[in-house]
Amino acid sequence: MIIVLLGPPGSGKGTQATFIQKKLNIPHLSTGDILRKSINDGTQLGNTVEKIMANGELVSDKIILNVIKERVMQDDCKSGFILDGYPRNVKQAESLNLVLKEINNKAKKSGIHLDKIEKQLKTTATHAEKKIVRQANATKKMITKTIESTFSVKKK
Repeated sequence: MIIVLLGPPGSGKGTQATFIQKKLNIPHLSTGDILRKSINDGTQLGNTVEKIMANGELVSDKIILNVIKERVMQDDCKSGFILDGYPRNVKQAESLNLVLKEINNKAKKSGIHLDKIEKQLKTTATHAEKKIVRQANATKKMITKTIESTFSVKKK
């Protein structure tokens, strides 16, 4: 199983990942942690990342994807993993999807089937979007009623 936790910084992704990790016994992968470990392990990618960071530059999406790919190909990820904090935008999500599909083609023998996970993620995202729209509409109605009752505003 592959779980991707999305949300802004400080939204609790890491906290939830810890709970899920304990329940499912799959590794929690944070891109920052992966980058630091890659540097500490002295991998080729780690050396590249270290040079980029030493110059105060941002690590490119391509390099991040390669670091993620290197990490998820390790044995402890064969049964799945939790990816925390990545992707952060649509372009990154599309790139990650391509990498995971490539890994899926190699990993089907181990039981990881990303097509099912991708379908579930799309369904979950659609339901979440609909819920947000309903909540926004309800909030708008509540605010409108409050304003109308408080200030005796009449509609034209």
